[in-house]
Amino acid sequence: MTRTRDVANVPTNFPVGAWTAYTPTWSGISSTGATSTGRYVQLGKTVHFFARYVVGSSGISVSGGITPSLPITKNSNSFVISNGWIDDTGTTYFLPIMREGTAFANTTTGAANFSNIVPMVWAVNDGITIGGTYEAA
Repeated sequence: MTRTRDVANVPTNFPVGAWTAYTPTWSGISSTGATSTGRYVQLGKTVHFFARYVVGSSGISVSGGITPSLPITKNSNSFVISNGWIDDTGTTYFLPIMREGTAFANTTTGAANFSNIVPMVWAVNDGITIGGTYEAA
């Protein structure tokens, strides 16, 4: 017997609900004319989020770990399970080492702080994307 699924009756935002846009603030990276975008969905106390920062036209400053603000306050006993990637204007991609929603450069000797030249020379339109899951307060 073949079973079929009636997709016409499945809600368009099934199974997680509708995503909500937010504008994250960032630590560890800044530039003039940058773009910061994000979205999240909350299911009970579980929050899933994505945050993206694209370097702007000038005044590029990158140092330490790079962290986006969270869209919903985190439970103080919760951890942010996160992942991320860095793109060098769409030509090369780097996978950072993630710790609690903060990205660190992934070097041959392990985690390192970012700088204007680590893991690459940061330039206009380079970007970082961080996604994660955590428990809301």
